[in-house]
Amino acid sequence: MMRAVFAIICVAAISACTPTDPSVSPSGGQLVTSSSASPGTTLPSADVAAQLMRAVCSAPDPYAVAAANGFVQSRSTGTLFHQTYNLSINAEGRVCSLVFINAGTAAQATAALRSVPATLGRSAPNPLNSRTDIFSATYGV
Repeated sequence: MMRAVFAIICVAAISACTPTDPSVSPSGGQLVTSSSASPGTTLPSADVAAQLMRAVCSAPDPYAVAAANGFVQSRSTGTLFHQTYNLSINAEGRVCSLVFINAGTAAQATAALRSVPATLGRSAPNPLNSRTDIFSATYGV
């Protein structure tokens, strides 16, 4: 009887440690959706951003690839937010787009995105950090 009570207490203690916010829960291979999805804080290089865009946007199932690469999907917008890097991808519809913050130059971003193939769109100064720029790109256009 004591063993059964001890086992129940252990299971309850372990389940209390499991995160309940879906934005930090392990996905088990499926894409996690969250109403509070947001990007990570690490600035990706333009090469990393291009690699993630190529992987997600060229896949037959972009959501499976996104899940395998650390993305969480916003329930309200469908946008895919990377949980480590400050970047997001929108893979809804016929056009796949990328937005990321990078300390590099527009020339570096353009060079990296040419390999995707992607077209660099708007580049704007980051209002929160004057040493970085916000870049956007469209896949295959």
